[in-house]
Amino acid sequence: MSAFEVHQEDALVFLQRLPAESVDLIVTDPPYESINKWRNMGSARCRRLIDWFPTVSYEYLADCLEEMLRVLKPNAHCYVMGDWETTHAHVYPDAERLGWGTWPPVVWDKGAVGTGYHYRNCIEYVSFLEKGKRALNSKSETNPLRFKSVRGKHAYPTEKPVTLCETLVRQSSNKGDVVLDPFCGGGSVGVAAQRLGRRFVGVDVWEKGVELARGALAHDMEPYLWAASQGIVFRPPRDRKALRKTAVQDQP
Repeated sequence: MSAFEVHQEDALVFLQRLPAESVDLIVTDPPYESINKWRNMGSARCRRLIDWFPTVSYEYLADCLEEMLRVLKPNAHCYVMGDWETTHAHVYPDAERLGWGTWPPVVWDKGAVGTGYHYRNCIEYVSFLEKGKRALNSKSETNPLRFKSVRGKHAYPTEKPVTLCETLVRQSSNKGDVVLDPFCGGGSVGVAAQRLGRRFVGVDVWEKGVELARGALAHDMEPYLWAASQGIVFRPPRDRKALRKTAVQDQP
């Protein structure tokens, strides 16, 4: 196996083809269903300013969790990133039903204030799942983990910092291990795994994500930096006049 491979394929189909107990660690950020709710809240602005990827249903994500448990080696970890709704109402209940061991989620402090109806949110969650029993490589890491979020017109939608991914990979795998991300997006997990001497297998159904991940990995660059070097834009500059016009068109 080469240092990395990235496949354009449906995640569940790919997982079903993998041999049982063939992966040492899974770190992934699924395009969970509630993203649709958040990206539509801004109406014309959110829908038209960001080039969005397709999302998956929670039932589909549960099927993937079942396959992820099968392909993971014994005594290994799995991290699934998501918002509160996805983590609390879906990932943990489904994981426990399927036989995963569960630990309290890792909290990512993004260092930036997001949207919200009540207290303004500045964190995301990482479900911490376990197959068998495995100790972390270091007990010195704190929870929450604090890494600045990735922003800008070249950032892949929901791109995660490579530094965040490095922490998870470093804590739960060893050099030479196989790290799998079945929803690899722009490839942040892959860049982290590669930099730490792990082998990486990434999968994504969206062609733009696969192309970005392959470029970032081939050049050992954060995805947003590779995108910038290629002139790839996911968040084009706002045309406020056009937005006002389309916002009016959206009204019933």
